[in-house]
Amino acid sequence: MTIKPDYQHFDDLLQKRLFRVPEYQRAYSWGSQQRKELFFDITKLHQQNIERNHFMATIVCLQTGKKEEVGVDEYGVFDIVDGQQRLTTLIIILKALSKKLGEGSNIQKREAKKLDELLVKGDQRLILLQTNHDSSLLFRKYLLDEALPAADSVGTASEKNLIDAVKECEEFVIKWPDDPLVLLKIVKNRLDFVFYALDDEGAVYTIFEVLNSRGLEVDWLDKCKSVLMGIAFNKFKGRAGSEHIKEIHKRWTKIYETIGLDKIPGHEILRFAATLRQPDEPYKIMSSHDALEFLRNYCEENPALIINVTDDFLEIAKSLDKLNENPRWRAVTDILHARFLAVAIMYNTYLNDKEKSELLDVWENVTFQIFGLCRKDARHEVSTYTRPAHRVANGKMTKTEVARNINVLRDVVDVNSAIDKFKGADCYFGWSSRDLLYFFYRYEEFLAKQAGAAISTHVWEQIWRASPETTIEHIFPENPGVEWRGKLGKGIKPESQVHRLGNLMLLPPNVNSQAGRKSFLKKKEIYRNNRNLRMVEEILRKREWNKQAIEDREKKLLKWAKYTWCT
Repeated sequence: MTIKPDYQHFDDLLQKRLFRVPEYQRAYSWGSQQRKELFFDITKLHQQNIERNHFMATIVCLQTGKKEEVGVDEYGVFDIVDGQQRLTTLIIILKALSKKLGEGSNIQKREAKKLDELLVKGDQRLILLQTNHDSSLLFRKYLLDEALPAADSVGTASEKNLIDAVKECEEFVIKWPDDPLVLLKIVKNRLDFVFYALDDEGAVYTIFEVLNSRGLEVDWLDKCKSVLMGIAFNKFKGRAGSEHIKEIHKRWTKIYETIGLDKIPGHEILRFAATLRQPDEPYKIMSSHDALEFLRNYCEENPALIINVTDDFLEIAKSLDKLNENPRWRAVTDILHARFLAVAIMYNTYLNDKEKSELLDVWENVTFQIFGLCRKDARHEVSTYTRPAHRVANGKMTKTEVARNINVLRDVVDVNSAIDKFKGADCYFGWSSRDLLYFFYRYEEFLAKQAGAAISTHVWEQIWRASPETTIEHIFPENPGVEWRGKLGKGIKPESQVHRLGNLMLLPPNVNSQAGRKSFLKKKEIYRNNRNLRMVEEILRKREWNKQAIEDREKKLLKWAKYTWCT
């Protein structure tokens, strides 16, 4: 097959073509940093006096062979395999320019109309026919009607990225220091692309892999997908092969839908899947590069396993999504190999749901003891986590055996001594905010259980979503007013007491700023309006808040912690 890349200006690239992003491709994932780099490249061109062009990127497409008629014009239809992020962002810039020019002179309004006709054809077909996994049709509504929903009304990371992209692109256009027609000229005529249009989907993935092995920033999962699809097209032939590839595409659609619900890193999915597929028990989680090469060789030897590996990706993506959705799990999953063990438990096909739930409770408790209470770092007990994870994922252990292996992890740490070290310590700056929130969440659960009630789910959803600084309350203020003078005793400096565990509690978001430096009496008035938290009730029963009250509460909390995690 002869492959002839075309070197084209952006305007030429858009002529007589309609682009599609297939559902089995990743959703829009560019963040602010990538857009800032694009804006910088365009601005730099403007600052140069000479008419210099700038090479932007490579666009790789599958030429579908389809033609779309709009009036008397015919447009070729191309599926984008590589380059959709940049193409989508530049199309948003063109729409932002159309809005800006539409407010200007007659000449600018004429150019705005041309842009609208380029982006949206006469029968309302778009230059970019779909943005995959955009369930609210956000991209289409923006190009057609300039409509943009509120950021808090969308549910996926892709949609949030698109909203951010629109806002940032419109801001870039508004702040452009020259005539917006100058910006339009630069975007259309001085941004250049290498365009590959191939009619063989297998060759498309081969080109994608070659281009993205040259130092370009591409997610490792996307690289792996390209490798596996290349193997599939090379090995699977005929009608049966087409059905096989169709099934793989369906799975990738589901994978990207799952990833789009949250910011799940693709490289982690890849690394976990390859590590679990290793024949021998691993001492660590594979690197992204090693994982890719392992799965390449694994599927080259038996291409029928590509579907199995893709199923692994989907199940691991779902498991990571569950970890992200559950706030108390999310609070104890900063450590990679700890997440790996949780995923392995969920991945297992031999355990029933009840057994998995009970094992995840064990995993959560032990993980918090090691990394939360004992404050071990990411280098601690890597192989001790990864080896049982490999066994449980591959169904080689019973529930009792798994629980025993997890509980063994804490034998190398002294949780009791770790809890003792919190006495008199700075627990606000000396402990991570996430661990502190988790600690008080578990304490609130304990208080609710004692009262025969449930915790306030609504309040805790607010707390988990908010910044810890807006929810952690210093009962004795960090910067006390005159009302607090002498409350700690003679010669005792506030900074030695205010960050102790006994002086900290949680409030709904931003209520702590209302309490601020107020006297204890006035703080209690604010606390009374937030009695959905049972730990607040404990404080309301106090007449005074002084050093003795702080020490008494600290002692009570540490006693509870030992009861919870040391027995």
